[in-house]
Amino acid sequence: MLRPTAMRPRLAVLLLAALALAAAGGAKRQLALPAVGGQAIPYVVAVPADWDLREVPGATGLWIGPAGARPEAQPELLHVLPSPEPLGDPQRAVAAIRAADAAAPAWSAPVVAVRKVAGVRGVLLRMETGEGETARTTLALKLPAGEGSVDLLLSARRADFARLEPLFTSILSSVRRAPPARRGR
Repeated sequence: MLRPTAMRPRLAVLLLAALALAAAGGAKRQLALPAVGGQAIPYVVAVPADWDLREVPGATGLWIGPAGARPEAQPELLHVLPSPEPLGDPQRAVAAIRAADAAAPAWSAPVVAVRKVAGVRGVLLRMETGEGETARTTLALKLPAGEGSVDLLLSARRADFARLEPLFTSILSSVRRAPPARRGR
C-alpha cells in the first residue's frame, strides 16, 4: 500500500498536467501519428480540436495545426520529423546537445533533459535561435520510433513564445504510445 507521502509526487504531476491543459484551453482530440516516409511513428498526441494533419510539398515530415495554417508563414505548428538515426541513450544525447550548445554561439539550449514519456525515455529540449525579427524559441521532444527516432517540434517567434508555451507544453505532455494495431479476423 502506498503511503500518503509517496502519492504526493504523483498527485503533483497530475495536477501540473491538468493545469497545463487548462491553461492551453479549448477542446482537444487524440491524433494518431501516421507513418512518414515509410517510418512508423508509434505515438498519439492530443491537439486542439480544430487542428488537422497535413503534408507540405517539398517539406520533410508532417505538420499539425489549425486548418489553413501554412508552416512557412506560421511557425507555431507541430512539426513531426522522423529520423532514421536511433535516439540511443538519451543521457548521452543530452550530453552531446549541451556540448554542442557550449560550442555554438548561433543558438542556445537553456533546457535539455531526459524525460520519460509513455514509459519511453526521450529528450526534451528548448532551443533559442536567431536574433531580432528572426528570433525563435523551439520546444522539442525526441523519442525512439522503431529503428529510428522522431522529433516533435513546436516553434514560435521569441516574442510570442511565453503566450504559446502552455499550449506547446500541453501538446508535448500529451504524447502517448499508440495502441497496437488490431488485426482483422
